[in-house]
Amino acid sequence: ADTGSLSEGGVLSVLAADGVLKNDTAGADGWVNTGAVVGVVSGDTATNSAGGVGGRIDGQYGYITLNADGSYTYVSTADAVTADAQDVFTYTVRDADGDLTHSTLTINVANVNLTPAPISKTVNESGLAGGSTAGTGHTVTDTVNLPSEVKAVPVTNGSTQYGTFSIDEDGRYTYTLTKPSNGDNVEDTFSYTTKDAQGNSTTNTVTIT
Repeated sequence: ADTGSLSEGGVLSVLAADGVLKNDTAGADGWVNTGAVVGVVSGDTATNSAGGVGGRIDGQYGYITLNADGSYTYVSTADAVTADAQDVFTYTVRDADGDLTHSTLTINVANVNLTPAPISKTVNESGLAGGSTAGTGHTVTDTVNLPSEVKAVPVTNGSTQYGTFSIDEDGRYTYTLTKPSNGDNVEDTFSYTTKDAQGNSTTNTVTIT
């Protein structure tokens, strides 16, 4: 049995020298010259298989390409797990005189948990008499303090209940009040998405009061 590990949304590439054949013994006949791996399927099937070698095989949390020489690449799907998980594949090998056997390759997928960053800001309405109607056009501009490995998904001309907002990938945002609040203390919110380099994402909220 073989194992590999990566973080959610990542890519794991393993050369033949460290591939699935490294822990397998060919026996006296040796491996077949055209490549020992002759089959691969998703899951722990406990049976031999044929085909799928060199092509995309979808698993639970990503997909694998396993080659005849034992090298492989596993591509993890971003946002696929909510806790550490395992993706299992069963591969079949053949020796020089045609004997078949199978084993498993287990990919350990580590969960990536991006923490939302809620923010509260106030639209400046100073100078308005108590109980009067808040005017439109008031704007707040700020920057979300994003971790270095995270970017915001840009939004232009997003709409909220009382205004509009925009945000760029570095977290700089602008909110503009476009509807009067009729003298009430109201709360407005907008949401934006942040992603890391592997495509894992989370939803964040900015509250405007």
